[in-house]
Amino acid sequence: MSSSDSNYKVGPGKPPLHTRFRKGQSGNPSGKPGPAKLTRQRFDRALCAMLDSEMAAVKDARPHGVLDSMVRRLALDALGGRMTAIQLILRQLDKEVARGDDSEAENVEAKVDATKADEEEEESDEQGAAAAPLEDYALWVKTHGK
Repeated sequence: MSSSDSNYKVGPGKPPLHTRFRKGQSGNPSGKPGPAKLTRQRFDRALCAMLDSEMAAVKDARPHGVLDSMVRRLALDALGGRMTAIQLILRQLDKEVARGDDSEAENVEAKVDATKADEEEEESDEQGAAAAPLEDYALWVKTHGK
């Protein structure tokens, strides 16, 4: 202890020196995400669920909250051809792809291969059917890069 430490008085707004945050030590050691990150994750999950739904299900959906309502409106606008909604959704998908790691990309490649095999099987079963739908944009970007 130095002479300045002995003059330090503990009180309101002056915690003991040994309990203060230390430089270089995280103030969030448990790593629990903050509210902004949790909201973004909820939005991403709701958007993915809405994008995986059929068009009729999107139109008939009964949102459970404000976030679900916003995602539903965004999906309906994109289905209606509103370019700003489409661009926003594609930006969100790009961000999701950027957050992914290499091991996730390997899993996606396996899923894409399985999906292609299923589509080829369905095409051979259905005669005169239209061309298979395009791959999901996020899966394509994860496997092929930008």
